[in-house]
Amino acid sequence: MDNKLTTFLSVAGLFLSLPVCYAHVTHVAGTVAPGSGVDTVLLVQDGPHPFYTPRVAVPVIDGKFAYDIQGDHARYYYLCTETQPRSFSAENSFFSEDGSINFDVKAVDGEVRVTSSTTMPETVAYFGRMASVENMPEYKEYEALCDSLYPANLDLDPEYLALREKSWQTADDAEYAALRARMDSLDRAGRKYSAAGRRLNELSDRVETLMEDADSAFVATNVSVAGLHRIASRMWVPSTGRQLLYADLYEKYYRGRFAGHPYVESIEKLIPVYRHEVANVGTRYTDVEALDADGEMKRISTFIDGKVALIDLWASWCGPCRQHSRELIPLYDRFSPLGFTVIGIGREFESDEAMRAAMVKDGIPWPSLAEINDCNMIWTLYGNPASPSRTVLVDRNGIILAIDPSPDELEHMLASLLE
Repeated sequence: MDNKLTTFLSVAGLFLSLPVCYAHVTHVAGTVAPGSGVDTVLLVQDGPHPFYTPRVAVPVIDGKFAYDIQGDHARYYYLCTETQPRSFSAENSFFSEDGSINFDVKAVDGEVRVTSSTTMPETVAYFGRMASVENMPEYKEYEALCDSLYPANLDLDPEYLALREKSWQTADDAEYAALRARMDSLDRAGRKYSAAGRRLNELSDRVETLMEDADSAFVATNVSVAGLHRIASRMWVPSTGRQLLYADLYEKYYRGRFAGHPYVESIEKLIPVYRHEVANVGTRYTDVEALDADGEMKRISTFIDGKVALIDLWASWCGPCRQHSRELIPLYDRFSPLGFTVIGIGREFESDEAMRAAMVKDGIPWPSLAEINDCNMIWTLYGNPASPSRTVLVDRNGIILAIDPSPDELEHMLASLLE
């Protein structure tokens, strides 16, 4: 063998055998008290996908656990157990920056509790930002009402609650529609919530404003991964209408920094959505890709370009989504010979098997692609990350005509366009 080639292969083998060096290593360790019933803890990574979060299961051995998080970028994590609610708090959350964090897991009053301590600067600063808000009277009243109302659904009107429970149990489409109609009627009449629930909603709005004010001040004065995460997390869930504020803060203080960080990637995708540059009536549809029945990635343009089309975002595990899709079948049968088509995208976990089975059971005649584990942020890009349901009607030029039209509205629009 040529000496130069031999030398090259030897050096290459040496580099392949060297350990990978990461920018950040966080040592996570903890103890689990006897009697807590916990044999595994979960390290969950926060991200833009509300229905899928990457996680690592760490075994508990002799009452202890340990795990090193290694990566090129510090990210937000929280530690929980299978029996503990997966909520974010200063007690169970942290950034995977260089350093160590220790957890204590124990059973308190029959519930698993997680507490922690760390001096990692990003984590300390992140949770310190809310101290002033949490000391306000409105926040304390809000927390007390949450604790007293939510466990037994006392925030809801009794009639509305009973109807909701029944709607979840019925498998009859007509009964479900009637129950939902009565629930909508109660909601319009201001009878969805109890008196205490209405007070809770008032406090929730006030607390949300206080928290957003604290957040915006934090990200402007703490240009860090913690601040970047706060911008991203505020933009991942479009619940407040203040996403443009966070977009402006990002562009003023963060753009050009933290190159390659996944939070930057998601923020850059979301800014055009919230600025109504994409995925809105009058703009061109966003040409996303997902898995077809053969396991190949296909763009939706393959199916809809040149046609009047409905993009149907749904999920096999979403009853209302499936009912809505079934309601579209008569419209598809009537208008497809005239140039109308439907392309479905199913929001699924791990595989598309459940989606394919649901399509057969429901008699869905159009193709559907599968978005597995929210890998392409499709629902986020279409402005509805927290729900599996969204429909988007586009014309032959790919311009969005309507978002979430009812079957009656869709019928009138298709008749006008095609007949």
